[in-house]
Amino acid sequence: MVLFRCNYTKDLGLENLDLDYYIKLYQMEKVGDINTLYTSITGRFMVQSNFRGKGIGLKIMQALYKQQLLDGIKFDFVDAELYLVPFFEKLGYQTISEIDYQMYESSVLMVLGLLDFKHLEKVKSPFQSLYRNLL
Repeated sequence: MVLFRCNYTKDLGLENLDLDYYIKLYQMEKVGDINTLYTSITGRFMVQSNFRGKGIGLKIMQALYKQQLLDGIKFDFVDAELYLVPFFEKLGYQTISEIDYQMYESSVLMVLGLLDFKHLEKVKSPFQSLYRNLL
């Protein structure tokens, strides 16, 4: 079983959520000039332990990346548990900082520049081929 949630920040206001809270929590200002209309937040990506190492998480993230590109998303933020940091780095995510949630163990804030092909190429991201085929 795989569990994750991806919110487009342009829709957060429609759910009566405080967009400023998420901008501060994910430290979006550290990324530079981002527009929340083209930003998403992927939260709590989890693959059940007996399904790990089978490529399921990668396939889901590739499908998500493709959909995000089609929807015009330019940046995706994720709060990754420590054991998932290498997985997200291989995809092309870069660390922003650590965050300490009160209810959970600490996580690492990461961001993916979906259109940063130079970085995707540098880290040999599996997203490279999707990028080339869609854009």
